[in-house]
Amino acid sequence: MPVTHTFEFSVASNGSGKPDSHIELDVLLPTTEAWSRVNAQEAREEIPVVVWWHGGGTIQGTRKALPKHLADASDKYGLIIVSPDYRLCPQTTLIGGVLPDAHAAVRWTKKQLPSEVSRLAPHLPAPVPLPALSGSSAGGYIAYLVGLPLNIPTLPHTESKALVGIYPITDLQADFFAKPVKEPFKSIKFDEKARDVYAPMQDPNGPILTFTEGTPQTNPRFNFYMWAQVTGLWHELLFDPAQRAEGYVQKTSIPNVLASLDASSIQQIPPIFSVHGTKDMAVDVTQSTELVRVLKENGVQVEYEERQGVDHLFDQFDPQEEMRQMWAFILKQFGVSAPAS
Repeated sequence: MPVTHTFEFSVASNGSGKPDSHIELDVLLPTTEAWSRVNAQEAREEIPVVVWWHGGGTIQGTRKALPKHLADASDKYGLIIVSPDYRLCPQTTLIGGVLPDAHAAVRWTKKQLPSEVSRLAPHLPAPVPLPALSGSSAGGYIAYLVGLPLNIPTLPHTESKALVGIYPITDLQADFFAKPVKEPFKSIKFDEKARDVYAPMQDPNGPILTFTEGTPQTNPRFNFYMWAQVTGLWHELLFDPAQRAEGYVQKTSIPNVLASLDASSIQQIPPIFSVHGTKDMAVDVTQSTELVRVLKENGVQVEYEERQGVDHLFDQFDPQEEMRQMWAFILKQFGVSAPAS
């Protein structure tokens, strides 16, 4: 098992007399034995780094929710995995909290990780200067938004080796997110008490969380995503009124962003990977297929894997899922060969 270390990477000011948010990330480092095995197969002067953001619509979730294939990847492939938390909406906003926290996590990874690796794992070489940015569901959305030039002055894009989305959100303008759905993910049913249960969570002035505590059995916030689906409140939960009036729903639409870029900006986009199931009830598969279409039209290198008949979180629910095509793509970007199966 890889060795996990936890670091505070940001103390974020929330203004208006609210307490600051102390935000943490986990770093998974391969063991000495695992690195020796990997390095014996293919000598490396640097160790690849993958930053992964959790999903949950940016309104719930935790950095601890690593799917097994991701937790195993550190030892299996000889990688460093960085899993950050971020402030959760609607007590912050996508533009004002989530994305600044994501940028802060990448800055920490580029600037602080090398010294921490040298201190904690002298058996490892220096981390690569550019990590791959990845995430699941809303985490994929975060990775794409951080790694793409958004033309938002306060959020300049960051260079990366690759952008990887696992069943990613890409466009909140789409009807799937702009309107209520009849049947949410997991077909969850809400009773007449649900509005009272979720009203405090919808309050933008409530306590600012950086992760969701407990379990779905003990904390209803784990079903907040599905509540947002049936109520159609996504725009209100992720953007404040001023941001909605200024068009930030459109400005954070990945297809819109790509359509607005000039040729020089397009050339800055790293290779992109997306994987999606055709029966996804939490993030419709068209979120990936439309992204891939626009990327190809703009000449961006993209690889797409479509899983027939599978739903959201398929890699979380199946501990045998190895995501081989995705990991082969990531390793290729670092010039590393995938191990023989």
